[in-house]
Amino acid sequence: LGIGDPEVRKVRELLTQIKHFGVNQIIMQAYAHNAEWCKHKDGSKTNDYGPPALYAWEGTNDEPNHERMNLDYFANLDRVMQVMLDEGFTVHLFLKVYNKFVNWPAPYSPADDLYFTYITARYQAFPNVIWDYSKETYYELDKNYVASRLLLVKATDGYRRLTTVHDDRLFYGAAQNAGLLDFATLQQHNEFYASALLERAARPWPIFNSEFGYESGPGGLDDYFAWSNNTVEDFIDRAYQVAMAGAYIGYYYNYTAWNIIDYSHIPPGYKLFKILHDIFTSLRW
Repeated sequence: LGIGDPEVRKVRELLTQIKHFGVNQIIMQAYAHNAEWCKHKDGSKTNDYGPPALYAWEGTNDEPNHERMNLDYFANLDRVMQVMLDEGFTVHLFLKVYNKFVNWPAPYSPADDLYFTYITARYQAFPNVIWDYSKETYYELDKNYVASRLLLVKATDGYRRLTTVHDDRLFYGAAQNAGLLDFATLQQHNEFYASALLERAARPWPIFNSEFGYESGPGGLDDYFAWSNNTVEDFIDRAYQVAMAGAYIGYYYNYTAWNIIDYSHIPPGYKLFKILHDIFTSLRW
């Protein structure tokens, strides 16, 4: 969203808008290439930021040079991270993603080590960062590889920033991985209240259901990009179920997720989530 503008004005505008409604954290990926499912249905590229104008490595996604990081790309990310810090937002940073067409370095390779140590060394300086191995970590079947990357992050991070993995119960449920993570990040799309209670009973740590619905665009239930869509009434009901069970909530809106970033319309969910925010903060829940 900020690429090509040293002032990252669009990032500032979006943060200013959502901050008013009580949002205090952004879930984002260190790099993602494209999400085919979320392009406009008429084939246009309006407000579609994938693939991005800069690649995380030198070369291209088709022919990358994984031995050299793209300093221009990370200079932009520096500016975005700084604006997040200035505006009081936590950055929940996915280090990898498996379904966004990224040509990643080979696992366990020197280039792979370089990527994880580079990201950690550069962004540990920001006190508002949380490390998350990957969006949908369950895609990685080699759980020893996941553990090795988290150990590499922890060895590089001198500030002991919080660490989690997204939606991989097999990984965080294994006893040998207990010391690698600080809280659970889930995407739970049913049994919202009961599942949060079960997770809290299984282990005394914070539970974050980051993905339990997707508010539709201004056109209603036919206005969406992904595989699922929710009315605002259904979405806020799910949010209250998660929160009342003592877990944390994430907000997903079709026009501020994946490739598509269009904040020209204020979705009704913003106001309803603001009410939820005000209730729980007033009670010191």
